Amino acid sequence: MKFTDDGIIISAKKHGENSIIIKILSQDHGICNIFVKNAINSKSYSKYQVGNLVFFDLYAKNNNSLAYAKIENLESFSSRYITNINKLNIINLFSLVIAKNFMDLDPNRDLFSSFLQFLRDLDQDNMNILSNIIKFELRLLEIFGYGLDLSCCAANGSSDNLYFISPKSGRAVSRDAGMPYENKLFKLTNYFKNNLTLNNKILRDDLLQSLDITKYFMIKYNLLDNDKLQLRAKYLKDFIYSF
Repeated sequence: MKFTDDGIIISAKKHGENSIIIKILSQDHGICNIFVKNAINSKSYSKYQVGNLVFFDLYAKNNNSLAYAKIENLESFSSRYITNINKLNIINLFSLVIAKNFMDLDPNRDLFSSFLQFLRDLDQDNMNILSNIIKFELRLLEIFGYGLDLSCCAANGSSDNLYFISPKSGRAVSRDAGMPYENKLFKLTNYFKNNLTLNNKILRDDLLQSLDITKYFMIKYNLLDNDKLQLRAKYLKDFIYSF
């Protein structure tokens, strides 16, 4: 097996004295496991940081063997945000979510492009970053096969007066259809009603409610386990209380 590709490093673990094994979310070949010999040194270690966009030339005997690669750094998000530990933590969190939940060598260009855009948008203010986290978690759910459908009411098919989200189906529910069961439903937030676009009517509490909804479905479909859920709460805390 031999190919070249662009990719985002989503995991890097020490192997032996001075080598590492990295996982790269590639553009065209899915997640690749790559052995990098003599990587732990002052000259080259920085290019293997989680979140870096790289170009790599991979070689492996077959699909089941550990691959080797020549790697060139294209864009270093770890360096760009090195003075902001909150942004680095968010990069590490979603890199971990991707590494743990998506299969190796299973190509998904949407996943690669969505994550790359998310990384590039981390230079925005904290309110926009929280907005982008919601969008990215919704995108992960969609890619994983569990996207929410907020286009029409699950009960009657109407797109009018949508007011709730069903935690069972992930579909919208109209006010009239949902009122008898309102204690069992999520309220459709202004952020969701506004097609995931911020404006002066989208307040902090509205974003927090939207984050709770995506969190629920991320847990429901096993994209967040207890460890990653705790990391998510810890890492989002500083963004939440900064505005």
